[in-house]
Amino acid sequence: MLTGSEATEGYAEGPEVLAIAAFAVGLAGGVLYFMSGKKGCAVRGALGVLGILLPFALVAKTNNKLEDEGEGMLQASYLPGFWLTVLSFLAAAVANFLDFVGFGSDKNKKGE
Repeated sequence: MLTGSEATEGYAEGPEVLAIAAFAVGLAGGVLYFMSGKKGCAVRGALGVLGILLPFALVAKTNNKLEDEGEGMLQASYLPGFWLTVLSFLAAAVANFLDFVGFGSDKNKKGE
């Protein structure tokens, strides 16, 4: 092989824990959408922030692995699906934060 290491037959990696965690966070946020009140907003907002961090952690882990195994010849890139995931979690976090502080609610309207 080019890298000087031998290929092993039947080599299979286990599931990627960070990817499963990001999926679980998104699923939990969707389920908790129906939870009302400030507590629900805080939990969904925290899940949104966690969801922003998990894709970056996954890419960092992948880059470290590629550097070790590819001897600097390989690099992971940020494709549109990555950015869509990050922006979706960011939108969820911001929307829940604004809901938490009461932005746009009837209580904040002046003159009533």
